[in-house]
Amino acid sequence: MPASAQTLDLILDTAFGSGVTAGAGDGETLTRRTPVFLDIDAGFVLDGDYETEWGLGVLMQLEDEPAVGLTPQVRLLREVWIGEVYAGVGAPVYVAPLLSRVGVELQGGALFRLHEQFSGLVTLAADVFFAGDDIPGDDPVLMFNLGIGGRVHF
Repeated sequence: MPASAQTLDLILDTAFGSGVTAGAGDGETLTRRTPVFLDIDAGFVLDGDYETEWGLGVLMQLEDEPAVGLTPQVRLLREVWIGEVYAGVGAPVYVAPLLSRVGVELQGGALFRLHEQFSGLVTLAADVFFAGDDIPGDDPVLMFNLGIGGRVHF
């Protein structure tokens, strides 16, 4: 059996966005707008399997107190008449300025092919943060975000 090398294709997503954050405080549920963020996700496609992407996201909070988070993730993509849609899961961890939040993320979105190497991107994410310095007591923090941006296919 002849040996063959694995192939690795790279994609890069960027999105700006905001949303709603909800958590418990003083015996009631508090909600506020999520600070504006920039999300940069590097995705890796192994052996031409364009229906599965493995990735690492970097989330930068641009308002209030600056913060940086990392999100290892996996996405499943399907072609539809408008382009592609995806669903994925991730494990967001805010690492700067402190290890302030650890959670789980469900994500979904749509890609609209604009050119052979460029796509428009709309992404939705729902996060539940359950541990970290920024989590009050035993009450999880919920975050729902919408991002708009683009994708570059390398």
